Amino acid sequence: NLKIVISENNQTSNIKRRTTGRSTQEKNREPKKKNSNKRYHTAANSFWKLNLEAMTMHLLLVSANVLLFISSAGSFSVPNSSTLPVPSVPVQIPSDKLPILNTDADTNVPGEDSIDKFEKDMAKIVHELRAGPDTTLPAAYKREKSTRFSYTNIWTAETWEAYNSPWRYWRSLVCVRNSRLLRLIAPQLSVLVLWSIMTLSAGHLLRKALLLKFERLIIPLTPLGLILSFVAALLTLRANNALTRLFTGRAAWGRLLSLTRDTAQVLATYVYPVDPQMGLLCARHLAIIGWLTKTRFREENDEDITSAALSRSDAFFVQSQRKKAPACIMRIRQAVAHLSKKGRLGQTPQLILETSLQEMNHLYGQCEGLLSSPMEPLYTTNTSRLLVFYLMFLPIALQMLNVMAPVGTVLVTTAVGYAMLGMDEITHQIEQPFRVIPMQQLSTRILSDVCDAFVCAPPVLTGSVGKDSPQKEFRKPAYW
Repeated sequence: NLKIVISENNQTSNIKRRTTGRSTQEKNREPKKKNSNKRYHTAANSFWKLNLEAMTMHLLLVSANVLLFISSAGSFSVPNSSTLPVPSVPVQIPSDKLPILNTDADTNVPGEDSIDKFEKDMAKIVHELRAGPDTTLPAAYKREKSTRFSYTNIWTAETWEAYNSPWRYWRSLVCVRNSRLLRLIAPQLSVLVLWSIMTLSAGHLLRKALLLKFERLIIPLTPLGLILSFVAALLTLRANNALTRLFTGRAAWGRLLSLTRDTAQVLATYVYPVDPQMGLLCARHLAIIGWLTKTRFREENDEDITSAALSRSDAFFVQSQRKKAPACIMRIRQAVAHLSKKGRLGQTPQLILETSLQEMNHLYGQCEGLLSSPMEPLYTTNTSRLLVFYLMFLPIALQMLNVMAPVGTVLVTTAVGYAMLGMDEITHQIEQPFRVIPMQQLSTRILSDVCDAFVCAPPVLTGSVGKDSPQKEFRKPAYW
């Protein structure tokens, strides 16, 4: 029993020694951890202090630069948050580049401008200077018989009814001699027919020759079918891209039409009652924006339009500019800034006018992008090469089949050539959308809508009385 007790006491003492040894080791390690944590915190604090000092110095430098800029630029006023986000300082346009605005004794228009004079000048443009069909269209679209159902015209409900007639298939077959597409691809199609006749004649002669083994020159249709799949895919992608460009150009002109109409109504409502001369000045520049855009993309002379619509100083300014439609927009902006500076135009109509004028500039730039950036020429060249290669070997492959007479081979080759060459020609015609967009008719509508806002004014409001204003006899405007 004594041995057991002694052994148990020894075991407990050993356990106590081990535990005390571990505790002393852990106690010795704790100050090292505390020292490492202190070092980490001191390093982090010094790092953040340095960053805060650097950020403070950066903010001081930025504020000093802002103060220097403000002191050099002049006074700076913070706009009121309750008002619309219109700049407190009106837009300043260099006066040495634009004609001088003078509302007391107007020198921009010979004599004092009026609604009647404005109406007569616009009627002169529509019925004298630009009367008749558009002479700037391509030659294939100038024939009267072939332009009834054409993208170069603005369609009406009657045009749609005639176009969707059940007799449209018969009309397409009967009027094939008046087809624009056939006239456009006639040279290429004639060459293809002659090539088919030559290959058929040469093959007949080679078959009679004894020294040549003509059977080894057989060209099967399977490789040509593979090439045809590539040609069809390339033509489809090209047609989709060309149609997208056409719709983009037409949408830009439609948006320009609505913007000019809306801007004219704002000018007639807010500017003309306050300053008639300034309102008519803006209306004259706004009415010819469509014509000046058309002449830019059709390479047409427009001196007669500016001379008829504007004064001598304004016409000289517009004609001296590189881009004439944006010059008219700039002139309207000058008038808006002038009225705003004088306190005769509120912030809301100023914001509406500035937004509309800015979007007009954007649409003009979009049209310039369509004109100056064609589809990738490498894509077009590759499509043309594969198309020519396929059509060149198609009559030879059909002849080797011996399934039809030589006349049938020529007819099949001609039909395939008409389909594929016609699709390629259509993409080339609509790739440049301003060749076929009815810009003359759209320009006439822009002018008419702007004039309607001033000439066909609504009845005068009678206020709270509610009585009807006396009705005037309606007179058809001269520009209609």
